[in-house]
Amino acid sequence: MRNSEAPLSSVDRALRLILLLRERGSLSVTEAAAELDVTPPTAYRLLTSLKNQQFAAQDPNRRYRPGPNLASDSRTLLSPRVLRKLLRPLLAATQAQVHETVNLWILEGIYVRNFDGIDSPQELSVRASAYDRVPAYCSAAGKALLAALTNQEVEQMHVHGLPKWRSERVTSIAALKRHLHTVRQHGYATNIEEAMQGVCGIGVAVHSPDGSAIVALSGAIPSARFSQSRRKEIADIMIESAQAMSAKLAGHDPGEIAAG
Repeated sequence: MRNSEAPLSSVDRALRLILLLRERGSLSVTEAAAELDVTPPTAYRLLTSLKNQQFAAQDPNRRYRPGPNLASDSRTLLSPRVLRKLLRPLLAATQAQVHETVNLWILEGIYVRNFDGIDSPQELSVRASAYDRVPAYCSAAGKALLAALTNQEVEQMHVHGLPKWRSERVTSIAALKRHLHTVRQHGYATNIEEAMQGVCGIGVAVHSPDGSAIVALSGAIPSARFSQSRRKEIADIMIESAQAMSAKLAGHDPGEIAAG
């Protein structure tokens, strides 16, 4: 009887880890072991299994974060690979208009991850690979995606508080909710040197056919070129580009993508 129960126990633990990854954004082996009340080697084996099935990924600090199969919105059935293939031409067209670095981001728990980007050709510019994963509340793209959620969902996601970040400006859930209210009113989010010093950003959500925000389009602008008029100019272009991307997702042919 004990042998028949063991697989179920392992499944329960794996599902618990998946929920923890979605909730917290990242886990160490030690943290996973404490949450599951198991030994670190057992937690390591479970996390490795999730990693092998792409439900988890490991960052340079050896922490585990949501992998492609977990990060992708299950309602859309569109993986980062497919999204990259669908949206890359429109991303390039956006970069040609704004002449700044542009990126595409997905939400992974309470973080956002950059899965595609095109560098600005200007001498003073921000590299698309400058940072690939940051707390959502510190990023223009992250704020755009958080603003598509309800305040209750935002609170539930950050049940353990806002993760610390070196250049943070929003320091509480209450302040974040006030900021997201402004984002919803404007239709785009800004980041004033919050993700990285010397860099400002503008982010707009891209919606899937069911209306949910699946990815965010962002522009990274050196602070020296970021003015009120420039912000409005770029925001208008990016809102239009995000609308075109949403339309592309609504009209895509799954068979064509699979064949590619």
